[in-house]
Amino acid sequence: MSTENHVGPRRPTLFGQYRIASAFANIAATGNAVANLSILGGGITVTGGAYTVRRVLFSDLNLGNINAGNVQIISSNDGNQGNAITGNTLLSSLTGNLTFQEAALNATANSTLQSAQCLFLSVNTANASGTSLLVSVYGDIVVP
Repeated sequence: MSTENHVGPRRPTLFGQYRIASAFANIAATGNAVANLSILGGGITVTGGAYTVRRVLFSDLNLGNINAGNVQIISSNDGNQGNAITGNTLLSSLTGNLTFQEAALNATANSTLQSAQCLFLSVNTANASGTSLLVSVYGDIVVP
């Protein structure tokens, strides 16, 4: 029989699909860095440390409909498409409370180690309702 605390002492380097970053974001206006997704809450502090992004999940925790929003995750705050982690994602599934949608990862993001201390939510098409969403980034921590 396993112990009740079999997860407690483990660190993110021992888990797959660990939530490495999350933030709430209001997508009422367009912008390159609408939300900062700080990796592990403060960045990778080990020299040479890196991570892989495995999944990006958008969640609507409010009662609003934000399915008109179009967003993207980028590893720089300047909107440079060469640094895109996900493609442009129309939030078509976020129609009300407790709905969610996963974003498709770009091919390079799916096969390249990342070292940016922070990822950014870029809003390409705003949603007029001003409803916020939760952005969660899951991945694996790679420590040399």
